[in-house]
Amino acid sequence: MNKPGFLEGVVLALVLSLLIAALFTILSAFFPTRWLLQTIIAGASLGYILYLLYRSKERAGKMAVVTLWLGFAVAVWLFAPSTLILLFAHVGVIWLIRCLYYHNSILIALLDLGLIVFGVLTSLWTLLHTHSLILAAWVFFLIQALFSVLPQQVLSAKTKAPKNQDDGFERAYAAAEAAVRQLSSQP
Repeated sequence: MNKPGFLEGVVLALVLSLLIAALFTILSAFFPTRWLLQTIIAGASLGYILYLLYRSKERAGKMAVVTLWLGFAVAVWLFAPSTLILLFAHVGVIWLIRCLYYHNSILIALLDLGLIVFGVLTSLWTLLHTHSLILAAWVFFLIQALFSVLPQQVLSAKTKAPKNQDDGFERAYAAAEAAVRQLSSQP
């Protein structure tokens, strides 16, 4: 699982927040604010998801994820009563995709959920106090750059303890593996 690096996340945060601010500034003269915000949220979600899928080593299911996201986005667009619910729905999908492609532990997935929730709450707080969409987007995606520092896996009792070479089972297992390798290499 090749997670994106922190600096890569910071650059992505900068690019996405500038793009969001530019699109909102240019298009706000032509479209209603709610429609424009919902479109920008969906577009930013898709952009971030495509970035996550691109950076993942996993090959399976990427087209299915994009197709399911498209169906989900249309359903949320049609049935979400508010922009805030639409925002939480798209952020939830981002979390699910990060769980599917980058986490192998429920504890790490829950830490990531905490990171996502903290990012959304901090972003909303920033938006309420500054009334700046660019700062709100910057804060959210900058906090999401911290995703790269989450551990790959949780240390368990098996991974903490060094293998005991005096263990009879381990020796028998190694001998059986060697025997199978020798049998498979004979003509």
